[in-house]
Amino acid sequence: MYGKQVVLAVAACLLIFVVWQNASGIKLAEFRRGSEAGAKEVKDMAQPVVAEVILRKADGTSVTDAQEAITARNISEYRVSEEVAEEASQKLQDRGFEVLQVGPTSLTISGDQRLFEDTFGTALETTSTNVMPSDIEGAETAYYEAKEPIRIPADLSPLVADIVLPTPPQLFP
Repeated sequence: MYGKQVVLAVAACLLIFVVWQNASGIKLAEFRRGSEAGAKEVKDMAQPVVAEVILRKADGTSVTDAQEAITARNISEYRVSEEVAEEASQKLQDRGFEVLQVGPTSLTISGDQRLFEDTFGTALETTSTNVMPSDIEGAETAYYEAKEPIRIPADLSPLVADIVLPTPPQLFP
């Protein structure tokens, strides 16, 4: 059971990373060229916090409760209703987050660091990693990690099962 949740979380993180790259304006071509200006721009930018919000179905369950691999045949069992997605989106927008994408089981949100920390009761730390082989200059990217467990506010807990902060993938290890 735990292994399947980890696989799901990793897949969600990869999706969030791609959305985050698009939202933050990072250009992969700048990494490939090793442009010092491009690398400096990425390091100095004020990054939004992008996170995946795992939604609960009306019965309180979520995709994180799956006891089996999620496939095209059974995904419908884990989809949340449009009403749940809309209500969660509205509550998060009312708090100041931007909803970047609505998926069948989750939302992708974006907001500044202070908003995220205040809403979810955690401190965030910026960490960096190389996303490409070390011989490519400027391939370092920064991301956020929660220093403490993320706490879901009481008004969101009937709608939200978990919040996942993505980590960048290693593209060519």
